[in-house]
Amino acid sequence: DFVVSTSGAKLAIYRIYLFGEAGPNYNEPNDCLGFTISDSKKDDYKMTDVFDTANGLTVTAHYSNGSTTQLSRGGVDGYNYTVRDINDQAIDTSTDFGNLGGNNKKSYTVTVTYKEFIPQEYVISVSFVTKLTSITLNSDVLEFNTAQKLEDFTSNIYADLTYNKASLNESDVYYSDFATKELTLLLLNPSGVTYPITSPFGTAGTWTLKLVSDNDPTVFGTQEITVNAIQVETINVSGEGGVATLQEEATLQLIASIVPNNATNQTVTWSSGNESVATVNTNGLVTGVSEGVARITATASDGSEVYGYIDVTVTPKPVQTEFDATMTGGSNATVCQISNNNGFKVGTSNSNGNVTITVGEGATKLSFYAVGWNDKNTTLTLSAAGITISSPSVSLTANSGASGNAPYTVSGDLEAFYKEISLSNVTSDTTITVSGNARFLIWDAKYYTVQVDPVYPTERNPLQPAYP
Repeated sequence: DFVVSTSGAKLAIYRIYLFGEAGPNYNEPNDCLGFTISDSKKDDYKMTDVFDTANGLTVTAHYSNGSTTQLSRGGVDGYNYTVRDINDQAIDTSTDFGNLGGNNKKSYTVTVTYKEFIPQEYVISVSFVTKLTSITLNSDVLEFNTAQKLEDFTSNIYADLTYNKASLNESDVYYSDFATKELTLLLLNPSGVTYPITSPFGTAGTWTLKLVSDNDPTVFGTQEITVNAIQVETINVSGEGGVATLQEEATLQLIASIVPNNATNQTVTWSSGNESVATVNTNGLVTGVSEGVARITATASDGSEVYGYIDVTVTPKPVQTEFDATMTGGSNATVCQISNNNGFKVGTSNSNGNVTITVGEGATKLSFYAVGWNDKNTTLTLSAAGITISSPSVSLTANSGASGNAPYTVSGDLEAFYKEISLSNVTSDTTITVSGNARFLIWDAKYYTVQVDPVYPTERNPLQPAYP
């Protein structure tokens, strides 16, 4: 048989096969006869294309048994190619075709080789593509303060655009046209992090405007801007609720009002000019120490050395004064002696009965000892007209030793029998009636008033010198 290659018309290949009797393992010869090529993008290449990755080339091998195989590039069994320009100079196919020098279209010749077969060639057309190559960004405003927003100044931002064809270059393209030019404006804070143009700058320092091509992020222009801090001008210090007086051991919250209210650094440092009278913590909370006047100062933390102050007055802590209450038995109650307490006390007789306790004007608290009768849990009820009693119902535990007749024996921890009740609105001497649902013992009644002006040394803490 004679086999003629129809691929690669410049060369005909003849092969002669001699056959004997066919054996059981005989396979019909399957030799490659040649190859064909095609390129789906032949007339549709762009100057920005990289041939190695964007080509539409297909290389097909044809075999003697009529089968075909699509080949891949490189290796022993692969095909290869070169691309040459109109000057017959090979180009680097791993990069784009590059600037066409102002021409709208150029032709290149692609040569494909495969094994010993005759190389095949075809021509491709490469079209010009407009490409932005550089950006120069400008702003008419280069200094801002921390309270301002970039979005309020975008009308002052513009750019000069350079393309791969000089006739396409543009100057003074303003922010309003950036989107139509496929450009994005970014704002970078001093740390280089993208920051929204709709928010106040907030941080002083050197910021950066960056205009980036949407089609090629490697093409961009930048412009540095300066954001300045807003200094504190005035600090007004006041006490919460307009108060500037507190008692010893009491606290008062101070407030530092910053002017202007958009100052960059709103923090202050608090200090007391006389810590023996009053101290102040980092949050402006003043604690009264002793009677006198202390100047509390709030100093701006922004280095402006602006400060404000308030003179707070510390008054003596009210002293609670104790008085003996007058206590008498009711109709069935008698004055009796408790064997393990000194003096005569009021207790019940073997019958139930009420007790009255008289407190003086201004009484703020009533205290007494009370215990239920033998094995009885008793509830006392306190009542009086015109005053307020904080706990008018008092529960008593039973006492195992309170039995029989006077003198009674009280056993157990006396402190467990101690009762303390707050009173208010006591505008005159007042009698309080104490009744129980069972028999009880009650003794040592006292009432307390608040003394506003206790005895103090005649020397007072003078106002310290003005700060600083």
